Amino acid sequence: MDLASTQRATEALGIVCEISNILGTGLDRETLAIIIGLLESGVNPEALATVVKELRREASAVKQAAGTTTAGRTHVPFEPLIGANGMTYVSETLSSEHPQVAIRKIQRRTSMQNPLCEPLLGLVDELGITHADAHRAVLAAAKQALLALISSHQDKAKLERLLNASFHYLGIQELREIPLAVMNTLEMVPPVFLKQLTGDKEIFKELPVKVQRQAWEFDKNLLQQDALPPVGQYKYEVATVMRAMAMDEFLPPLLRGGGGGGADGGDGIGGGGSGTRHLGITRKILRKGSRVLQLLKGMVGSSHKIYTQIVELCVVKFRDAETLYLGARELSYCTLRAQLLMTLHDDSCAVAAKDRCHELAWTLDAGIMHGRLTDKHLAKLEKYFEDVDATERAAAKLSSGSRKRGLQDEAESAGNVSIPLGEPYKVLGDAGTILADPSCMHLLLATCLNVVITAAARRDPAPALPRDVPMARFLLRLLQLAVDTRRMLRERKYRLPEPEPRALHDVLPLLAALAVQHELSPSPGLDGLPPDVKDYGVDKAAVQAALAAIPVSEVSRRLCQIFVLERLMRDDYLSAVRVLRLLAQATASKAMYEAFDFACSLAQRLAELVKARKLGPGNVLWSYAVDNFLVKAVDSHMQVHEEVLRLLLAVAPQLSPQQLGEYLRMTLDNSRKSRKRSGKKRDGDPLADFPMSLMGELSDIGSDGWPGILALKSRSSDSVKSMYVQFKAVRGMDRDAAPELFEYLDEDRKQREAAAAAAAADAEVARAAAAEVAASAAEAAEAEVAAAAAEAGGDDGGDEEAGAGSAGSPGPGGDEEIRDAGPQEMRDAGPQGGEEGAGGGSAAGGDGGAFSPGAGGDG
Repeated sequence: MDLASTQRATEALGIVCEISNILGTGLDRETLAIIIGLLESGVNPEALATVVKELRREASAVKQAAGTTTAGRTHVPFEPLIGANGMTYVSETLSSEHPQVAIRKIQRRTSMQNPLCEPLLGLVDELGITHADAHRAVLAAAKQALLALISSHQDKAKLERLLNASFHYLGIQELREIPLAVMNTLEMVPPVFLKQLTGDKEIFKELPVKVQRQAWEFDKNLLQQDALPPVGQYKYEVATVMRAMAMDEFLPPLLRGGGGGGADGGDGIGGGGSGTRHLGITRKILRKGSRVLQLLKGMVGSSHKIYTQIVELCVVKFRDAETLYLGARELSYCTLRAQLLMTLHDDSCAVAAKDRCHELAWTLDAGIMHGRLTDKHLAKLEKYFEDVDATERAAAKLSSGSRKRGLQDEAESAGNVSIPLGEPYKVLGDAGTILADPSCMHLLLATCLNVVITAAARRDPAPALPRDVPMARFLLRLLQLAVDTRRMLRERKYRLPEPEPRALHDVLPLLAALAVQHELSPSPGLDGLPPDVKDYGVDKAAVQAALAAIPVSEVSRRLCQIFVLERLMRDDYLSAVRVLRLLAQATASKAMYEAFDFACSLAQRLAELVKARKLGPGNVLWSYAVDNFLVKAVDSHMQVHEEVLRLLLAVAPQLSPQQLGEYLRMTLDNSRKSRKRSGKKRDGDPLADFPMSLMGELSDIGSDGWPGILALKSRSSDSVKSMYVQFKAVRGMDRDAAPELFEYLDEDRKQREAAAAAAAADAEVARAAAAEVAASAAEAAEAEVAAAAAEAGGDDGGDEEAGAGSAGSPGPGGDEEIRDAGPQEMRDAGPQGGEEGAGGGSAAGGDGGAFSPGAGGDG
């Protein structure tokens, strides 16, 4: 409409308003505009006038009734027929009364109770709008008005009353917004409602996040049930796996040299630098990209109680691991515990500051980001544990004396003398869990090795043994705490252990001596190594002591492993072979499970040497590293298995087909358990049922959904089959040279053939069943046709007799009136009754997703 037409319409409406005022009709400008619009639409003017008069009469009656009945109403409104109530009412009414009577009763019962609605529905009929659409529009308008009031209302008592009235409609989709809005507005949802919210997962997913957190705080079991999938999924994230495997991630900065990195203020063997060579991504970026960490952060919000429960879940999963040795999967819970704390720290969340391990995790994370632990970091770590000791001593004094005796007397009087009065130094259990994070362990090992070798190689002041280096002793205590944490958690006895004697007095001195030998007299290259290494250049008793320490001391094993990687980077192959020989002799087959990071890093380092044409199969380094260690370690983790296969692919041109086939046989035999575990991994997304709406807002930079990674891993039953396929392209590889390889690769084909045969058999059974059903249906159809023909023949004679005698016999019980009038009334009232049933009865008797007029009136 153009401007001129709008002006003319406005002027005309103004004239009509003046005439209306002169005549005293009592119609305002808005009402007149509606009436004019209806008239222009073709509504009968007389009918419209009748409707307006009827509305005025009904409004006057309603006002009069409201004025005479103020307090203490005697009228009890009907309960809205919504959901199950409506279904039950419609079913009982139709089954107990005549259909016409039942339909009228249902229509009256489900109509809008306000007297003003009946004439308006008649007007709606004239406009061609169905009753169902009218009821839906009234419901939507009432709902929007109520939601607006709820969002601006602050009266807690009224909101709780409204929640109590609307809560039982939470299962109906169209009404769900009302109780959800009330719960979102309330500061705290009453516990009686929280208890009921935990029963339906679909409804729980739609709850506001603040209400979900209140439900988790209320129900610990629900919190653990919802937090367990992401906690368990963290070990499969790509960044988690790759960081756990990178044992040498902190060696490159140490080997670059530069400003003082020694604990004693000396030059050290390493210098500055930050980051790692494996990922090039800081831990902070990985935290932001981790799907699991962002989900758990969303669960925690600002709730210290939820955070504590999730941390406890991580610690329990780590503590109760069934394996004797700790591998990447078990240690992932330690990584998650540390990374969750630092994720909250990144967002300046107050929950992180309340964690007693916050300072420890922050310092270690800074060291990881920097690539090494500086003197400042080490000083902060020392102060942290000193403060822990001081705090625990003060707490012990407060709990001693008369208070402790009173508690003990109370326990004895209750008949229970075994109630613990507390767990002193329990914070050390949490601290040890953070220290057991593989990245933290790698940092501590690299720093300890750096400190020891620096002290042994210095000239001014004089060289020092490891036992005389205070910082080495402190780092050994931290390493031992990380190793002993699981035992402490199980026994519930916590302490900061002393340095492991064997590592301090037997292993570290030997490693320092080998490193100093290389500094004084560099060892030959790989080509100059002897066929076997038995001479260590030191006292044999020292070698035997170290050999005896490695099987019983995990810290000693870890120090030897990091020393081998450090020596390989320094091209000190002789020292590396000497220590590898000790590891191969002293490491049990089951202990290979915990050597996952060393095996992965060693395979990568050897592959680099092979590609550089420095290393071959006949070398003594290859013999100790591959033949005696790596082929046994393939079962520790699928990533280790992959790296060993890449190493074999790199060296394949230097091996005969029979030799390569033998290596593949050993890797397949030794990796049966890990391949079986990988094959059992659940398909699909384990977090698809996570209850929070936050799921759709997350990236997956560091997760198992990293672009291409998940698709690559799901191509076969386990994640290494694609690597084995590449060996088929090696020259000379056939079934005679590697029968185990081809048998393994044929497993998928056999499974596909078996699945196809089973599917064909099922299809044949289905076709036979369908044919049988079709035959039965044909027989039934023929029988029905025959019966109908017979019935039609009998009805022809009966109709003639009925027509002759109907005029004089009304029939028993006065049914003639119903028989004659019923069909006609049904025909006359059919369309309207159907529409009203659609607007009222069908909504009442539906599946709970639509609503009756009564519901709209109540809204």
